[in-house]
Amino acid sequence: MVGIGLSALSAMSNSTAVVGISLMIIIPLVTILGILFMRQDHSLHTTFDGQTSDADMLMFLTKAIAIQFTFLGLGLVVLLRQGYFRDFVSGSNTSPGTYALVCPGVALTVMLQFFVNKGLLDSGMIDKYSVTFWVATGIAITFQFAMVWLVLRLNRQHFASTPMAAVIPAE
Repeated sequence: MVGIGLSALSAMSNSTAVVGISLMIIIPLVTILGILFMRQDHSLHTTFDGQTSDADMLMFLTKAIAIQFTFLGLGLVVLLRQGYFRDFVSGSNTSPGTYALVCPGVALTVMLQFFVNKGLLDSGMIDKYSVTFWVATGIAITFQFAMVWLVLRLNRQHFASTPMAAVIPAE
């Protein structure tokens, strides 16, 4: 996932800064690292009887989610100030690089599901199938539906039967 995100930026931009730096790539990176640490924790538990408390897992996932939302906010501020959504998502400009916006949203959805089910639920902070459980799960589902909508929107914009505007780098 990270490789796809980074390669999209490098392949689709002519700007050295855009090729080298991306704020929202931190979101999928944190998700991948989070899954890695959780799998490693599980392996230590099953193989060496290592124990991590549910509270420790909740704190780890809370930090991961906080990092992701921080970089999501920073990335959105930059994109909004540059008029990126106006030009490349809701506008008529097309660039294959806009598909790179999907990766952070999907990664955030995955981490939110871990946060709800492995963090909040396992620690006893919320009860399974309670109103709070469904509200928290609903946030993750909303992000997922938003990414499906984004892909459909971008597909319609890029592959319409009517002639498209010239494809330009999304810088």
